[in-house]
Amino acid sequence: MRRSSVSQGSRADVIVTLALVVLSLLALILPPAVRDPVASAVRQTAGVPLIELQERAENTRAAFLAHDSTSRVVDSLALESMDVLALRSENEHLRELLGLAARLRWGFLVSSADFLPANALGDRSLGREVMLTLNVGSRSGVAPYSPVVAPQGVVGRVRSVDPTSSLVELYSHENFRLSAMTADQRVLGIVRPHLGDSKDEYMLEMGGVQFRDTLDAGTVIYTSGLGGTFPAYVPVGTVVRELGTAEMWARTYLLSPVVRPGDIRTVIVLTPQRAVAGVEGVWVSAPDSAARATAAVGDSIRADSLARAMSAIAAATRQRLLDSLKAAGVLVEPPRPASPAGPPANPAPPSPSPAPAASPAAPVDDSATRRPPPALPPTVPGQSGSLLRAP
Repeated sequence: MRRSSVSQGSRADVIVTLALVVLSLLALILPPAVRDPVASAVRQTAGVPLIELQERAENTRAAFLAHDSTSRVVDSLALESMDVLALRSENEHLRELLGLAARLRWGFLVSSADFLPANALGDRSLGREVMLTLNVGSRSGVAPYSPVVAPQGVVGRVRSVDPTSSLVELYSHENFRLSAMTADQRVLGIVRPHLGDSKDEYMLEMGGVQFRDTLDAGTVIYTSGLGGTFPAYVPVGTVVRELGTAEMWARTYLLSPVVRPGDIRTVIVLTPQRAVAGVEGVWVSAPDSAARATAAVGDSIRADSLARAMSAIAAATRQRLLDSLKAAGVLVEPPRPASPAGPPANPAPPSPSPAPAASPAAPVDDSATRRPPPALPPTVPGQSGSLLRAP
């Protein structure tokens, strides 16, 4: 039964197809005056679904082509934007590098930096990249232990030097140590790599901080200049938090380095002469220098005020002493001012006046010839007597 229905359907399709073909041929051979009305009637009746299907197919094809074209344009714009961001970042880095070179003015070498694979030299680095290679060497003036910096701050130090290349220990190397301090030199400590969890890799820690000193999060840590490698006032990192340690006499703080490994592309090597001369004012901003100068002026003013106060107290004390001596009947001779030419080297002693001869028969009354005691001269503040004698 099913097979017969399928065969009947197939025959009906064939008949319909043949009828449509015959009608198409007749429409082609009909004269235009008859063909156009027939074609219009077919389009308005039996041809409506076919026309709509054709329109949908055309719209679908146009949408697909437009989507493909839009996707290509979006992908191209994404690639161009990535290139623009990379170029913008590179330009910003070069501007910072030029600014640092302008502030240093002398005593430095600019070099490109490439990372060595982890454990390339057998260093235990916990899988981290801790070594850099530079394209400058001893012929350019690089020496072992020369400081390597970036526009943001400390990068590392030169480990070994070849004529045309150098090997640098990054700040994350396990042997890296650095003497550091705060901007006001109030807190000192030793910076070393933080060999902790992988989430804290490339972090630093500042140990040896006296227990009485505390650091707030965000405090910038600088090199102290001790040790003879790095000059003072090169940024090292910022304080993140305090680390718990077994030491009861000192504190340890976790630092975030100011230079991230992904930002290391071009670095600056300081020559030994420049490291000795120092770089104060290169990274430290002008407000910090002004604050230090203002503090120095304030200290000088306070010292002068203290000196004047002490002088006034001493003068008042001398005055009270003289008044006490005067009330007790002690005579005070005022100091003799020195002549401009100075006192004579050997002053002649005064000649003694001859004493009157006394008669042995009658006592001599010398009350008339006795000189009265000299009156106490007025005391000048800030002047003390040079000789005390009893009346």
